[in-house]
Amino acid sequence: VLDPVRGVLEAAVGLLVGGLVAYGLALLVTLFGSPRYLEHAVLNLGNFLLLAPPVAAPVLMLGAARAFEHFDRKLVELRYWDFTCQEAGEKAYKSGDYEKAIVYCTQALEENPGNEMALWYRARSHHRRKQYGLAGKDYGRLVEWQPRDKELLANACSARGDVCRMQGDLGAAIADYDRALGLKPNNERALASRGDTWRQMGRYDEAQADLTHALEFKPDSERALASRGVTYRQMKRYDEALSDLTRALELKPDYEQALANRGITYRLMKRYEKALADLTRALELRPDYEQALVHRGITYRRMERYQEALADLTAALEVNPDSAWACYWMARVFALMGQSTDAFMWLETSVQTDGRYRQLAQKNTDFDGMRSEPAFQVLVRPPE
Repeated sequence: VLDPVRGVLEAAVGLLVGGLVAYGLALLVTLFGSPRYLEHAVLNLGNFLLLAPPVAAPVLMLGAARAFEHFDRKLVELRYWDFTCQEAGEKAYKSGDYEKAIVYCTQALEENPGNEMALWYRARSHHRRKQYGLAGKDYGRLVEWQPRDKELLANACSARGDVCRMQGDLGAAIADYDRALGLKPNNERALASRGDTWRQMGRYDEAQADLTHALEFKPDSERALASRGVTYRQMKRYDEALSDLTRALELKPDYEQALANRGITYRLMKRYEKALADLTRALELRPDYEQALVHRGITYRRMERYQEALADLTAALEVNPDSAWACYWMARVFALMGQSTDAFMWLETSVQTDGRYRQLAQKNTDFDGMRSEPAFQVLVRPPE
């Protein structure tokens, strides 16, 4: 009589132990595992319960109920897992931690490949890290998805235009800005960016029109004011350039680009002391600012302060050793100082880097003292 009872008890104990093990494993997965493995854990525990004999089912169900409570909580987490990662990525991006933002947004996209905001913030993070190729790919994917949020689509088009402009594809940049403005005509940022691009293309009237239009939407945009100031300068409308650049600096006193560009404008107006003041202030804010270093060097050259000019140009070349522009000005300063050997060396370097300096050197009077030298004549001779 006792043998059958003993057998049932042993089976029940065995199943109970097995059930506890199954419950423990399921609990570990739900508490510490990745949500992507939750479905497998649910199936395994469910199968164990279905296979258990009826005599053991009540005991196992008591333990399994607790496991399923954990499963329910994890199911909720799984449902919002990609959204949670997206929020973490957005927060990291806004705090300036772009590397972490990329990690979180990538996790969100792995869980939900259609998460538009995760893709947007990953693209923005790549952009901030100057990873223009990766940023362009993400912006491109977002544009292809055609988000229902037209503002997001317009911003993606405009941002992709910025990447194209940075990579030198100005025609593609204009096309993206046009599309962004078609979706959102009052997009001040896209207008200002298209204005910058027109200016880079030498189309100053279109640039001035876009930047003025941008300022109608946002009159206190220091970026649009500074950019229009540079445009006016390139149009040789120096008083208007100074007015815009000064207004930009009133809005943002530590705007180093506006300071440098106002300094350049003062130099072109032969107001050298004011030029030096602005360029020096820009370099106090950003000591490795190549453009400010070169232009302050040029200003010193105009003032015939050649040693100071060489010091600034040397510093610019430490920042960017491949700067043909800085090499060319080094050659001009050495030529004025009568040091033709050094002048020839720097001029040769600039011409090898950028052939346009060969033509500039042909007519520049700074090289008059060495123009008759055979080596100079060979260097500046147009290629056959």
